[in-house]
Amino acid sequence: MNTIIQEWKKGFIGHTKSLKIIYCAMLSKGHILLEGPPGVGKTQLAHTIAQSLGLQFNRIQFTPDVLPSDVTGIKFFHPGSKQFEIKYGPVFTNILLADEINRATPKTQSSLLEAMQEHTVTIDDTTHELSEPFFVIGTQNNIETNQGTYPLPEAQLDRFIVKINVTYPDVDAEKNILLKQFANIQNVMDKETLLAYQKEIEKIHVDEDLTTYIVQILNETRNHHNITTGLSTRAGIQIRQMAQSYAYINDRNYVIPDDIQAVLPYVALHKIQFNSQIRHHNEKIDCLNECLGNIHVPL
Repeated sequence: MNTIIQEWKKGFIGHTKSLKIIYCAMLSKGHILLEGPPGVGKTQLAHTIAQSLGLQFNRIQFTPDVLPSDVTGIKFFHPGSKQFEIKYGPVFTNILLADEINRATPKTQSSLLEAMQEHTVTIDDTTHELSEPFFVIGTQNNIETNQGTYPLPEAQLDRFIVKINVTYPDVDAEKNILLKQFANIQNVMDKETLLAYQKEIEKIHVDEDLTTYIVQILNETRNHHNITTGLSTRAGIQIRQMAQSYAYINDRNYVIPDDIQAVLPYVALHKIQFNSQIRHHNEKIDCLNECLGNIHVPL
């Protein structure tokens, strides 16, 4: 784990905890949403991840005129061969960077849903399997401060296993960024190793009491007075998977409550709909902590 994180830090200085969460998301076969102001390194981070893993990488710059077929591909009649052929879209890759995904129209955003959930793409009634591993790394600027954006619908947000808030670096980190030329990113893990690690994650033991703990968290978010829409069952599965990955990178073959609590804000906050009085990140964290405070933590 330390090797991959250190390599990522060559292209993304600071935010070590966020890098660990991203690594856990990939071990959990999940998609990642990066949100923050322009120019803080979101796209650079996606490139760094792809280079370090040696995976096939495609990028789509989303704008309002991007069509669903620009993502998935299209079937067309080739006059030379006089046959229908398929032009595969950029989604046929291992890592797809969906840059500024919230600038695309809802119809284009939804073209990714099948790929994200089923790892398949349907073109003209024919279903095509995507290569494994497959990840979508979506980036978006803060919705409330930008014009011409289309907020991601709940169904789309639910399919991103984590959301990382990429903020401005602290003074020392920013100074290092300005002084330092980014080093060449080395390929420190191959596809087969990553797939093997993903299988090991599934073997990490989760006690039944901890599964009950996760279910109680889901129920508390559905009944909190400042939350209009709580966590789904899919979110509960994602919390469990992320806790297994977090235990794994901490050299344990079993999950403890601390693992669940460590990953919970990254998995949960973008999936919860808060009422209009709760707007800031710290206020959302407080609501989540109130939910946790109502639950007995398993020993």
